[in-house]
Amino acid sequence: MDNLPTSKPEGFTDQQLFRVPPAVLKRMRGRPHTRDFLVTDLGYFPVSTGHKVTRPSGTDRYILIFVEAGRGTLIISGKSFFLEKGQVALITPGQPHTYEADPDDPWKIYWFHFAGSGATHLLTWTGFSKSRPVLPAPSAESIRRHFRTILATAERGYSDHTLLELARALVNILSLLHRRRISPGEGVPHAARIESVMDYMRETAHQPQSLAAYARYCGLSVSRFSEAFREHCGVSPMVYLTELRIQRASLLLETTDLNVSEIAAHLGFEDPLYFSRLFRRHTGLAPTAFRESNYKPKAGKSAH
Repeated sequence: MDNLPTSKPEGFTDQQLFRVPPAVLKRMRGRPHTRDFLVTDLGYFPVSTGHKVTRPSGTDRYILIFVEAGRGTLIISGKSFFLEKGQVALITPGQPHTYEADPDDPWKIYWFHFAGSGATHLLTWTGFSKSRPVLPAPSAESIRRHFRTILATAERGYSDHTLLELARALVNILSLLHRRRISPGEGVPHAARIESVMDYMRETAHQPQSLAAYARYCGLSVSRFSEAFREHCGVSPMVYLTELRIQRASLLLETTDLNVSEIAAHLGFEDPLYFSRLFRRHTGLAPTAFRESNYKPKAGKSAH
């Protein structure tokens, strides 16, 4: 028993640890660009033999833990979960919890505590739930890179610029954890299929197809495709396509001399009047008015 490591919450060689002071948090809550995405504590623990944290009453903030290497255990409200390299864990406010490094293969972890209504909303886009607080990181290297960025930002002190960067890094990391669902019996995640059809829609925006055609492209029924697309993007497939075509039209109006009818035809609109009405509905301006406000001719620029 004497050879067992001493459990401790922090104090490891080469660790990085930042606790944002209360006065700075108050300033963050008073800034419209940071108040909804508050990073309150953050750090990195290298191989941390004996690392253990216990909070019988939980905290009033979210805690996100990313395991860079090694293993550990998370206990939430009496239920145990094992964590290993490439996984991310979320502890929600008020949850009693304990987490600790594996004694034989202690973890390296990045972590931060956060709060804010915007961050809470972004969490609804992830696959975390009370029964599933541990997820595989969809892009472990990207998450690690963002954690390194957020730690380097905190080292510079708490200027307004730093606080904005902390908020932005929080958004980036939560966005990388965007929900990826796999239905029973399916070997390919819907997210990969949806990303594939989105690429196809971008490549063929000038030749729009039917909803059924896009569903066939990614091998899903129309109803399942529509549901999965909305889950992944937040809008329906046809709204995404329309917004994509309007975006292309805006660029052509800004950078070419093509008239409205030519731009409509180039983007697959058979009726220029319908195109003009749709453009006004999405941008608030008729195509000609948009061009007058934004025209920036570029040498050699053409629609093709």
